[in-house]
Amino acid sequence: MPRTSWSAPVPPFPSADGTPVTGVSLADFSPTPGPVIFPAMWDLGVTLRLHSHGELTIGSTGDTLTLGFYYGGVAGVAIAADTALAPVVSETSVPWEMKWQG
Repeated sequence: MPRTSWSAPVPPFPSADGTPVTGVSLADFSPTPGPVIFPAMWDLGVTLRLHSHGELTIGSTGDTLTLGFYYGGVAGVAIAADTALAPVVSETSVPWEMKWQG
């Protein structure tokens, strides 16, 4: 008999903004509560959908930006990450959104 699978978000469900990142190295800006814990084993055919969004403010100096989803924190494995982007300087509260499915 086949097993019934359901689609649902995985808790915890953050309800507040994370701490702004102002550093120059790769950093985790996930809101609290902490990271999502995935099961150790996945069933064949399971689809993982990741979604993130936020606001970006760039100062008066040119910086690069790298966004991505990482398994095991920023020192872990990149599930999906972009190459270094060069956003326009002096931008304030620019919305961004990132999705990945695999």
